[in-house]
Amino acid sequence: QSPQEVASTLAEIPVYVVPIGRVDRRRDLEMYRVDAPTAVSEKDMILIDVIVTAWDCDGESTVVTLFQDGTEVERRTIELIAGQLDHRLTFEVKAEQPGRREFELTVDPVIDEVRTENNSTVTAVEVVKDKVRVLLSDRNARWEYRYLEQLFRRDTHVECDRLLFSPAIDATGRRAASNALPDDVDSWDEYDVVILGDLDTSQLTRQSQSALDDFVRKRGGNLVLIAGREFMPHRFQGQPVQELLPVLPGRSPSGKQALSVRSTTAGSMHSVLQVVDDRRESEKIWVEQFESVPFYWMSEFSRARPTSEVLLTATEGKIQSGDDSKGDEGALLSWHRLGAGRVVYMAAPVSYNLRFRCGDRYHHRFWGQLLRWLTAPEMGGGTDYIRIVTDRMRYDAGESVSAAVLLRLELP
Repeated sequence: QSPQEVASTLAEIPVYVVPIGRVDRRRDLEMYRVDAPTAVSEKDMILIDVIVTAWDCDGESTVVTLFQDGTEVERRTIELIAGQLDHRLTFEVKAEQPGRREFELTVDPVIDEVRTENNSTVTAVEVVKDKVRVLLSDRNARWEYRYLEQLFRRDTHVECDRLLFSPAIDATGRRAASNALPDDVDSWDEYDVVILGDLDTSQLTRQSQSALDDFVRKRGGNLVLIAGREFMPHRFQGQPVQELLPVLPGRSPSGKQALSVRSTTAGSMHSVLQVVDDRRESEKIWVEQFESVPFYWMSEFSRARPTSEVLLTATEGKIQSGDDSKGDEGALLSWHRLGAGRVVYMAAPVSYNLRFRCGDRYHHRFWGQLLRWLTAPEMGGGTDYIRIVTDRMRYDAGESVSAAVLLRLELP
């Protein structure tokens, strides 16, 4: 925030800004900004945009080099034109195969440069499979289901089987033979991501739930559960599906006031919620879209477990400025790691509100990034028996680190 913005929150307390330091910039090159997608599909092009800022280097030249996983990919010479501070470049790299790709960009220093520690930066991109196999199932064709079904049908990177139970069974792909959800782990494992809506206990049986649990915990499957008014998840008391959730029962909204939505600190930094390139603008869009299309209901299962990460919260009334709680109560969008897999939970079927007055623009990007994030291979570091994965490559001092430890045990 600017000093003026801070001052406006301090009532009548006077604030005096005292600048400290040099007015002029000394001779320096800086790798000012690097923009790259967090994830791309296999065989797509990875576009890496670079801004190199130069001070007092008029008429000279330098070289910008791109390295992929330690190997030089390309180098470009740029002329440092007088009067032009920022110099922009775009590198293109083909995503050959799934996996995590680390890119380092460096700019060669000039003579008598004041500092060189800002001449390089690192970014990473997850390359995911060209086709994501998705199972989408719900009891009724709720708006959430309808828009997802249409979205996945148009997306060439998604292979979607659907199973709708009412008013008549509508099954496609692998589900057309049985007109039922899988009841063994191998059948669940035919999918990369499973998205389940407001199913009842006769449609998602105990046997099916137990196999789904194995799919997530043992096979590393990805599950998205979307709450419903009738059954999911409150009617599954004492059944395996509730043990999969990243939330517990909490307080229910009264239904009299519209729910205000905002991203948590973790959510604002998470790639899944980046519906536009600018993070602050993304946060603003999430708030404004749900102000334009208010909703009043959210499942009582919205109290975050200690193991979960909350990305979006929803509370009655206006959210107070500066309220930066984790979102233990009112967790609208949360997730946690369970065994080898991940479970994402939406406490209300309202992601389609992102479509209001803007079509697929935000809705498509949110779900596309969610699928890519869920299916991106996590390489991490370690051995065949133990591997440690962190949520980011670099951290600033004082930031918390989210890490997962993956163990492979061989029992006698």
